[in-house]
Amino acid sequence: MGDGTQKPTSAQETWQAQAARLAMLSEVVLLIAKTPDLDRLLSGAINKLKWVVDFERCTLALVNSDSAAYKLRTLMETRRDFSKDPLESVPIEKGIPGTVIKSGRMRFFPDVTAADNKPPVSDDALEGGSIRSVLSLPLTAYNKVFGAITFGSTHKNAFTEDDVKVAQSFAVHLALAIDRWRQSQELEARNQDLAEALEQQTATGEVLRVISSSPTDVQPVLDAIAESSARLCEAVDAIIWLVDRDVLRPRAHYGPLAAPEGWTERPVNRNWVTGRAVVDCQTIHVDDCSTAEIEFPEGAAYAKQYGHRATLATPLLREGIAIGAILIRRMEIRPFTPKQIELLKIFADQAVIAIENVRLFQELETRNRDVTEALEQQTATGDVLRVISSSPTDVQPVFDRIAESAKQLCHGEFSGVFQFDGEFIHLVGHHGLTPEGAEAYRQEWPGPPGRNSAIGRAILSRGITHIPDVAADSEYSQRRLVQAVKFRSVIAVPMLRKGSPVGGITVLRSVAEPFPDKQIELLKTFAEQAVIAIENVRLFQELETRNRDVTASLEQQTATSEILRVISSSPTDVQPVFRTIAANVARLCDAFDVMVLRVEGDTLRLVAHHGPIPAGDVPLMRGTLGGRTVIDRQVIQVDDLQAETVEYPKGSAIAR
Repeated sequence: MGDGTQKPTSAQETWQAQAARLAMLSEVVLLIAKTPDLDRLLSGAINKLKWVVDFERCTLALVNSDSAAYKLRTLMETRRDFSKDPLESVPIEKGIPGTVIKSGRMRFFPDVTAADNKPPVSDDALEGGSIRSVLSLPLTAYNKVFGAITFGSTHKNAFTEDDVKVAQSFAVHLALAIDRWRQSQELEARNQDLAEALEQQTATGEVLRVISSSPTDVQPVLDAIAESSARLCEAVDAIIWLVDRDVLRPRAHYGPLAAPEGWTERPVNRNWVTGRAVVDCQTIHVDDCSTAEIEFPEGAAYAKQYGHRATLATPLLREGIAIGAILIRRMEIRPFTPKQIELLKIFADQAVIAIENVRLFQELETRNRDVTEALEQQTATGDVLRVISSSPTDVQPVFDRIAESAKQLCHGEFSGVFQFDGEFIHLVGHHGLTPEGAEAYRQEWPGPPGRNSAIGRAILSRGITHIPDVAADSEYSQRRLVQAVKFRSVIAVPMLRKGSPVGGITVLRSVAEPFPDKQIELLKTFAEQAVIAIENVRLFQELETRNRDVTASLEQQTATSEILRVISSSPTDVQPVFRTIAANVARLCDAFDVMVLRVEGDTLRLVAHHGPIPAGDVPLMRGTLGGRTVIDRQVIQVDDLQAETVEYPKGSAIAR
């Protein structure tokens, strides 16, 4: 059958040929069942078919997914001198396999050179070659043609009817084998996709868990993202960079590839992959960074130094602005797949979410802290005002409350309130001092203001004195006080009334650190409230004195008016006048007993008396209080008449 001439055969030869064909098909079926690898299956099956069917060329055509073309693959070609290599991808309208695929029917050309037997379409495989006979059969599975297998021979009429039948049976089994292989490949691909998707979901879920468990610290999140990026994108390492003004700083690194020396910060420019990703706000992918000297001069230099090749960087975008980037690298020229690029973008989004979460949480925490501090300060100042209003005549409760609030709200260990009388400073209130500390203060104060103390400087300068560390202040000489109270930093705010110091407030801490502006402003408020309290007490006392003076004056006027009324109503009798005078003197002078005496010769005659003490006439002599008053003609006051036995012997005796 190889020369195209049909020779008569005996029955035995026919039987032997059929037996050989059946044996070949059985072996092909067995081979298909045992061989999962398509290349080995095709090679083994074609070689077995060659035992019973004579051909020099065999090609396999498989339809592309878009059905507009097919891939042509040469399975056997015994003579390389009669045709050129086939196209890798051939349009469906071209070539004998395409005709078979479109029609779904076998095509057999005993002699392609014969005028009445030429193929209806051109076939590059036949041009310039010696192929004479062509047999092409469709490969069908589930009533769908997905390819064709084509046999060619240099002889005309090379394929007999039995050859065609054997080839048809072979095509059926081969189609089933290829379809099974394609299904297994699709299943394996789906399984791999599912495994990758599960791994990616697990990694992203882990990142989200770290985000939720670390709302105030972004570092654990960045570390987890760097590790997942390197592992799932099959990179040797991953670095997360964050923008800090005009430079990029590495915040997380995972992998054995060391970062270049001096990479504590890098400029934001387009000369290296990460810098360009940030500048352009887009993902940058370089297959071999070591050869990209023109595009990335700095990046290529580092790649040559450290040996990495494939490089991928994607920016961290917040509202369209790059705040950083993730960089992953490989040691070989192996570009990252589209899936890996998309996954890295997801990790970049998660990094932005984590950074934003921490930023927003910190802002919220700061606002809450500010609101809490403001509320505490308002409450404290309100309490001081309440104490001021409830204690108009006593400033001490105000000083005590200010000392307590100043210590608490300024986060001090101790506080003190002082008054200045123009010459000396007096400690009038404190909070938090130990008995030893209070005793040390009492030994220092009262005292004149000087630069050896914080409160002294504040009073002298009429301004705030802030000493972050008394140990480093050469002028601060109250070392005994420092040792007893054990403080390092101190602030003193003066109390000023019309620009003049009337006292001050101090807060002390055991650590050397400055006081923030908010606390200083709060102390100024307390100082103003203390001045208000001092002024309130002074004004209240002045008003009380004036009221008392007015009341006394009014009572005196009433008493004198009453005496004048008695005088006018008793022109012939002086006794009612004397009685009225005695009663008013007792009342207005808050006296226990009053005597009105009239000089008659050498005796002071009792003419009126008001009180429970027995009374009578008194000798006119210097030994009695009344006698000396008359003789000396002046007011005399004796604190204890009973004790004055020498000056007033008679009077002292009468008093006893």
